[in-house]
Amino acid sequence: MVISKLDELVQKEKEIQNGLRKLVGDFKNTNSELEEISSSVNYELADLAYDGLPKLLEEQHHISLLGDLARDYMTDSEGRQIEVNIVGTATRDG
Repeated sequence: MVISKLDELVQKEKEIQNGLRKLVGDFKNTNSELEEISSSVNYELADLAYDGLPKLLEEQHHISLLGDLARDYMTDSEGRQIEVNIVGTATRDG
């Protein structure tokens, strides 16, 4: 009787551990999918900004672009390459 209860508890513990492993795996997959969605939304927002930003900069801040806006990589202060979604060259007030 005690041994069968102990075996039952061991089996339940294994089921809980397997359930937790699955839950952790599902969480990692969900996190990865959310990162992909976030990247897609960021790219889409940047694409929309390419159209509206030049006019806004000119009208509200007197900034004139000297070329097209683009995505590019820049080096940060620690030497790492980071992606910048909107990069351009401009002049202010002429």
